[in-house]
Order: sequence, then structure tokens, then C-alpha cells
Amino acid sequence: FARAFFRVLLLFQSVLSKIAWAMGPVCVLVAFGLIFMVIYVYFSAILPHYMTTNYFGLGGALHAIFAVWMSFNIPFNYFMCISTNPGRAEGKVDPSELTEDEYEFDYCKICECIKPERAHHCTVCNKCTLRMDHHCPWMANCVGHFNYKYFVLFLLYLAVSCFYIAVVAGVPTKYGGLPAKAPVPYLGKGSVEFVMLLCTSVGAAVGAMMLWHLYLIGTQQTTIEFYQNQLSKHSARQQNMKWVNMYDVGLRKNFDAVFGYNSLWFRWLLPSTKPPPGDGMSFWMREDYVLKRVTSTVDGTFKV
Repeated sequence: FARAFFRVLLLFQSVLSKIAWAMGPVCVLVAFGLIFMVIYVYFSAILPHYMTTNYFGLGGALHAIFAVWMSFNIPFNYFMCISTNPGRAEGKVDPSELTEDEYEFDYCKICECIKPERAHHCTVCNKCTLRMDHHCPWMANCVGHFNYKYFVLFLLYLAVSCFYIAVVAGVPTKYGGLPAKAPVPYLGKGSVEFVMLLCTSVGAAVGAMMLWHLYLIGTQQTTIEFYQNQLSKHSARQQNMKWVNMYDVGLRKNFDAVFGYNSLWFRWLLPSTKPPPGDGMSFWMREDYVLKRVTSTVDGTFKV
């Protein structure tokens, strides 16, 4: 019975993976359509209103500059995350040449290759991804080592823009806001209200996800590793041991590992096609990692 149940689970996972793969291009088209629709509504109805009223008239230039900056960075980072290869494990190996531990923990039986540290097999792409965080259907791609920074910057710019548009579109008319049911060329009345509700809901969801990934970057974990590490912490506590994240090298270096080396932190926010540091197969480690390991490399538990 257990074997049959396991096979049903594998079949269910396979079906979901195929659905996620097929829905990827559809999700991308929908996302691009919504992004450019919001940009169009903003520049055709919202921005002209605030550049001509007394309430926000003096700040019209700042609104325009901010809007142009966001309107470029959102599609740019979205496109880069979609089009950038996240990094794949390559090179088939003969399993008979591997040790028992290598075959058990490092060998991918589907790709027939050795998975580098922090790499995982994606059941949607059916490939091993370097420093895999997750497969995102809205990107139609895995989020891994080489496109992770574009993913996080996309979340950041999208969340900030959504909250900004929700605020400027929701200002009451008596305080200088848009009149109710303000018409939008080719879209008609109600478009501004729809955009405001869309940005409010998307901004809340994306903002929460952005904060989550900033936490993961600050602690140098992926989403997959976070849940693995929780199990490792629990196991270590049961054995009166201290668990240590071997890749957590400090807040600044953790961010450098994703966004690149920069003397000024705000340069991380600038659009760039420069890949992140490293090859996605080896990573910085803590200086106190010389402590004696008492379990396997997967667990990362040390004696206190």
C-alpha cells in the first residue's frame, strides 16, 4: 500500500509539473499585459492630473522622474529574470565510479550528473539548477544563482510602484485627487479604480514576498534551504548541539554574494546585466567553519 501511495504522489507531482510548465508562457503574457496596462493608465490619466493641479503641481517633475525610473526597471528586471539561464549542472558521470555517499546525496539519477552544493533538481524544467530557490511559473523559469538578483529587484520595484500608484490613485477628489470614474483613453471609465485595486492587492502580496527574500539574502539561504535548515536546527537541539549555517558570512557579504561587489549599496538598485559573483558551484563560507563537523555535510551541525 505504501509503495502504491508513493507512486500516486509521484504521478500527481508529474502532472502538476507539466501544468506549471505549460502555464509558464501564459503567466508571462498576462504579467506583461498587466504591467504595461498599469503604466499606460498612469501616464495617460494619473500623471497628467497631478502635473496640472495646484496640490501636486510643484512635484509633477518628481512624479514623472520616479514613474519613468520605475517603468523602465520593472520590465527590465522581469525580462532579465525570464531570459537569464539560472545555471544548470552539467556533465554526465558513471554512477559505478561514485562512492556510496556521493551516489546517495550528490548524484541526480534523472540528469545523471553530480549536483554541486546548493543545487537541486527542478521537476518542472527537469534539470538540476544551481543554487535553486524555486521554480516560478510567472517567470516561466527557475530562480537560481544567475537570475536571482533580477527576481528580487523585480519584486522590489514592483512592490514600491504598486503602493505608490495605489496611493496617488486613491487620493480623494476633495484633496486634489482624480475625479470619480476618471476616463482613460481607449479603456473608458473605471480603469483608474481597477488599477488602484490591482496595485493594492498585488503590492501587498509582492511586498510580503520581497521582505521574505530580503530575509533569505540577509541570512544566505534559499527557500529550499530554509526548510531544510529548520529540520537541521530541530535535529541539533534534540542532540544538545548548535546548528550553524555555513554560508552565512555576514549581512554585507551575503548581499554582495547576490548583487555583486559594490562600495556603495545603492548601486545594487541600478539596472545591470553583470552576473553575480561566483560560478554557482562554490560559495563563501564562515570563518568559524573550522569547527569539527559531527554529521554529514548536508546537515551542517557542529559541536558547541
